[in-house]
Amino acid sequence: MKKIKISVIIPIFNSEKWIKLAVESILNQSLKDIEIICIDDGSTDSSYAICKLLAQKDSRIIVMQQANKGVSAARNKGINSAKGKYIIFLDSDDYYVKDSLITMFDDINSTGVDCIFYNHFYDYNGRLIPRKPRLDSGEYTFKDVMTSILDDGTLTGILFGSSCGVIYTTE
Repeated sequence: MKKIKISVIIPIFNSEKWIKLAVESILNQSLKDIEIICIDDGSTDSSYAICKLLAQKDSRIIVMQQANKGVSAARNKGINSAKGKYIIFLDSDDYYVKDSLITMFDDINSTGVDCIFYNHFYDYNGRLIPRKPRLDSGEYTFKDVMTSILDDGTLTGILFGSSCGVIYTTE
């Protein structure tokens, strides 16, 4: 049995318009040793049914349901079920471009760091516009993150922008 390299966790709430694209963007990656954990967080639309249909076609898709508890609770449920060496979160209305997962896997596997944050694009009707990063590329210590990166004093929130587009060691 192959070792799962990456667990992709997708919290879902009323995402019937986007969830198929999100899941298919993962299935179409060149890295195949993955699992996709979809956690429906009390959706009132057909999101759960769409995920169940996708899971019938590909055994790498795991679908769970919970009463609405919020995105963090859904992510935590996914973390508790993850079997991959690494964890990635994807919002249900987002998607990965070609070779994203293999790039992330190769980067973290070769560096030995605990997590790597990547920039992302805004998709305006097929026109991809890179988000302007507020943090320079580089390696940062835990102390750096806690003292100046999580809150840089501007009161604008976390400089990373999202928990998505980040690969974390499962440990």
